[in-house]
Amino acid sequence: MADNMISASKARPSIETEDSSSFTSQTNTSVKTEHISSASMPTTPISPSFKLQMCEINLSEYQSDGTYQKPAQIQLQYRSNDTILLNELTCEFNRGHHVAALGFWAKCIGGVPNGYALYGTLIYGHPKGPTESYKHLAEHVVSMIKGDIANCACALCTGPSRILEVSEETFDHSEQE
Repeated sequence: MADNMISASKARPSIETEDSSSFTSQTNTSVKTEHISSASMPTTPISPSFKLQMCEINLSEYQSDGTYQKPAQIQLQYRSNDTILLNELTCEFNRGHHVAALGFWAKCIGGVPNGYALYGTLIYGHPKGPTESYKHLAEHVVSMIKGDIANCACALCTGPSRILEVSEETFDHSEQE
């Protein structure tokens, strides 16, 4: 199974440990895994007999293009808990083609991509401006995981810039730690 996996990802296992419940990635980052059948996730087009691993990935460990922007309006500057964004990205990753693109079921743990944050209903941090779409952000984050942000073809990168008034000051990346 490891032969079918893209080697750029920190979450993609390359060396199996003795107990088969965890792997060490090519960057020596330990990745907890669990063997599951895709039959338990009916939204994916992958064959039910195809088995993949569940990998816990810390998105803050990947190279990010996050801008650390936040809303300009003071009433919108309450930063939502990162767990909300991580849970939404986990759901998006495990729908359809993301599983096939990544080669594993993903569970987002730890931190969000550096420079990204959820304020109310808007996700800030993308170089072209904030978005409300977890689906579009998930496409972009897959490019981060693959180590190919420069060639990202997500709707956020290929579409027009989304101009919203943003604060000149940036958020402190330790706000949610």
